[in-house]
Amino acid sequence: MIQSGNRVEGVLLKGLESTDNVTDLPNYIREGTYIDFLSNENSHRARKKIESGFSDHSEVTPIIIGTRLRKELSTNLQKSVFIYSIKGVPSKSNLPDIKKAQIQGVYEIGIDKFDTGIAVAPIAWVRKLMNYSVDQSDQILIKTKKGTNLRAFNAWLNDQLLYPLHTESVLETYSPIFAWVNLQEQTIPVVIGVMIIVAAFNLIGTILMMILERTKDIGILKTMGANDSTIKLIFLLQGSLITLTGLIIGISISLLFYWLQSQFSIITLPQENYYMSTAPVEPHLIDFVLVTCVTFTLSWLASYIPSRVASRINPLKVIAFGKG
Repeated sequence: MIQSGNRVEGVLLKGLESTDNVTDLPNYIREGTYIDFLSNENSHRARKKIESGFSDHSEVTPIIIGTRLRKELSTNLQKSVFIYSIKGVPSKSNLPDIKKAQIQGVYEIGIDKFDTGIAVAPIAWVRKLMNYSVDQSDQILIKTKKGTNLRAFNAWLNDQLLYPLHTESVLETYSPIFAWVNLQEQTIPVVIGVMIIVAAFNLIGTILMMILERTKDIGILKTMGANDSTIKLIFLLQGSLITLTGLIIGISISLLFYWLQSQFSIITLPQENYYMSTAPVEPHLIDFVLVTCVTFTLSWLASYIPSRVASRINPLKVIAFGKG
C-alpha cells in the first residue's frame, strides 16, 4: 500500500537493479527524472545507503510512480509517501512494515493498468521493506532480442526450470492488450478495401459521364477510322490518369497528415479505451507500394467497363442523333 496524506492506494512495487538495462521506463518519464542516482558518481555514498535499505532523513529513497497514481494520491514531485507491506492478516502482533520514500519521477505509458498500479524503487530497498534476503525475488523480468519468437522462447525456458518456478510471456500476461492490437490490425485491410471499392464505383461513374459528354466525339473518331481498340485505349488511359492523379494527391495528404500528427498530435484518443493518448502514425514504404498497386489495378479494371461501352457506340446513330 502507498499513502500520501489521507489517500491510500494499492500498488505493485517493482525493484530496480542498479545495473538495469531491461526496462524502457526512462523513455516514458513525463515529470521529474528517472532514478538518476544510479548513474551519478558523486552520489555513490547515498546510493550505497539506499541500496542497503538504510537512509537518513536527508537521503530519502526515490520512487517512480505513474501519472494516474499520482492523481489518485493527490501528490506531486519531491513529496514524501509512505509504503506499507504486510504478510498475512493484520493484527496487533502482525503490524505492517512502513518505509518512507520520495517521488522523484512520474511516468506515463498510456495504459491505465500500468499508470495506476505500478511503482518502481531500488531493489535492495524493496527487499528490506518486504523482509526478503539479499538475493530473494518474487519475479525476474527478461528482455529478449528484437525478432525473438516469444512463444517458442517461453516454452523452452519453462522446460529448463524446475518446480515451482515457471515462466509467463508478455503475450500471456497482457493478452487483452495484444488481442485489442490484433483486432485493430485485422480491421485496417477491410476499411482500406471498402474505400477502394467506393473509389472504383466513383471512377466508373466519372468515366461514364465523360462518355456521355463526348458521345459525338466518339462517333466522329469512329467515322474517321478509329477502331474499337483505340476507343477502349483512350478511356482506359483517361481512367489511369484520374487514378494516378488521385493517388498522388492522396499520398501527399497522408504524408502531410503524418507530419502534423507526429509533431502536434492533432488527433487525441481516450486512454481508458485505446491504451494511448494520441493516434499513432508510422508510415511504411511497403504499405504505400501495396495500396498504390492494388488501387491502380482495381481502378484500371473499373475503367474497362465504361471503355467497353464507349467502343460499342454506333457512329451512324450518334451522328443521326446529333442532327436531330
